Formats: sequence, structure tokens, C-alpha cells
Amino acid sequence: ADTAPAARPAGVTSEWLARRWARSVGRDVSATGRLPRAVVAAWEAAGRPVVTPPPSRPVVAPEVAGRATAARAYATLRAVLTVAVRDGLLSANPCQIPGAANAQHRERGTASPAEVAQLAAHMPARYAAAVWLAAWSGLRYGELFALAREHVDVEARTVRVERALVNVPGQPVAFGQPKTRKSVRTVRIPATVAQLIAAHLAEYVPDAPGALVFALPDGRPVANVRVSAWFRKARAVIGRDDLTWHDLRHTGAMFAYRAGASVPAVQARLGHTTMRAAMIYAHAADDSDAVLADALEPYAAAAAGVPKLRAV
Repeated sequence: ADTAPAARPAGVTSEWLARRWARSVGRDVSATGRLPRAVVAAWEAAGRPVVTPPPSRPVVAPEVAGRATAARAYATLRAVLTVAVRDGLLSANPCQIPGAANAQHRERGTASPAEVAQLAAHMPARYAAAVWLAAWSGLRYGELFALAREHVDVEARTVRVERALVNVPGQPVAFGQPKTRKSVRTVRIPATVAQLIAAHLAEYVPDAPGALVFALPDGRPVANVRVSAWFRKARAVIGRDDLTWHDLRHTGAMFAYRAGASVPAVQARLGHTTMRAAMIYAHAADDSDAVLADALEPYAAAAAGVPKLRAV
């Protein structure tokens, strides 16, 4: 981070600036609470520098920025031209670049069960249960925030996905079809999560069947930009700036794999149309080598008490 003896930004206290400066130069100060006077004095002695914070998200290198969008566009163009060839409008499809329709996705983050609880605790209270449900069900943002009371059965511990929110810039949030035909599904949730949802319904959701489970105080749908803003604050508190809301879906898949679910089971749970999509999430839960190492430990421990064989 850069420092400069610039003017104090509007609405920012000296203590806040001193804390940020202290952490940038390696001083061990807490993220919150009263700042020791000695730290403030040191900041003043350094010229009251203003520390420019780093970007909240990693900067994408120019050579990889937009690859996913470009790959999808290429795949769409290739499909259109394939139809043109089939209809006799073209003699051949010019889209023949190997791998151009495939993009390298970023390494998806995951949260531990404890981190999920911490994230939920630092969200606005009426959306805390949304974090729990997202992480333990694997629902997409649009599916989760389109749920109405009639879609939730806390006794059976299920949520039914029948629709999704659609966010179009410049237009009100609306309801639309889920992403794929496989996205229409019923997902079972753990008993603990069902209890949290039941408490949420009792406190925040009207009795009407069509009332949104997670809505603004006036009952309107919640736009994704609001959810992202709340989530950014929560993740910053727990020191996981690498996480996005969509990573809660990845976390849900990881939990399922570690509980012993098969790839087809996770495919159905997440609403994927292909097994390949479900496999994208499988690597994060692949700790089979660690499990094997633990299984080998008794043999290693026993061998440690045996004298080494002399070379012959």
C-alpha cells in the first residue's frame, strides 16, 4: 500500500488512519477496539500518512481478463455457424480453433463450517440464514433469493427450486426460469440449518405462501449488488477477502463430497446438467491422500520404535 501525507478523507477519523498505517508497516494492532496512544503518536510523527488500501479483489492479469466471456461468445458463434452449415448457408464452419470455447476458471474458494458460521454472524441479521442455506444447500444466488415460504418445508427439511431472480442492469429485479432444466429440484438440508430457517421464517417472513424468504424489509427481492456488498464486509472481518458469494455454492459441493456423496448425487443436488460441471467442484474436497496418510500413521509409529536395518 502507498502512503502519503495527504489530507484526511472526509468522514475518516485519525484513529482509523493511524490503525491502517500501523498495520501497513507491520505493527501488531487489532482490527477493532481502542488504539494505543503510542501508535497514534507514531503515526503523527511519521507525518500523518494516508495509506491507500489494496483492491478488495485480486487484480486479474490483462492476459487472462475476460477469457470466460470470450470463450462463451466463441462457443455461441460456433453453434450458430454449425446450424448455418447444416442449413446449407455455409459450406464449412470457420470456427475451428482448438480449445477456443474452453476457459480456465479461477480457483474457486471454499469456507470451513466455522467460517460459514462467522460469515453469517457478520451479515445483516435478516440475511444471516441465507449464508447458512447457501453453504449447506449449494443453491445459486438467484435460486436462493427467489425462494418463497411455500418453497420451504422445515419439517421435511427441504427447499424446492422452481424459479430464479434475474438481474438486468437498469431494470427492476424480476423472476425468471432457473438456469437449466436440471435446476428445478428439491434439495434437502441438515436439521440444524432447517432450525435456523424456521427461526428466520418466524421472525422475518410474513405468513403468506408467496412471501419471499429473503427479501428487503418491504418485501421486495434483493438485488445481487446488495448481497455482494454485505458479503464483502462480512468476509473482510474474518480475513477471507478471496471469497465470493458464489463460493458458498462451491463450499456446499465440498461439504457434500466430504460427507461421502457421489458425483451424480452432487450433480443432482447442485442442478447441473452434466457430470463435468459437478466435477469442477470435486477437487477441493479431494483429500483422499491425506486420509491415506492418516491410515498409514499406525504403521509408521510402530516402525519408529524399531532399530534401523544396517546396510549390507
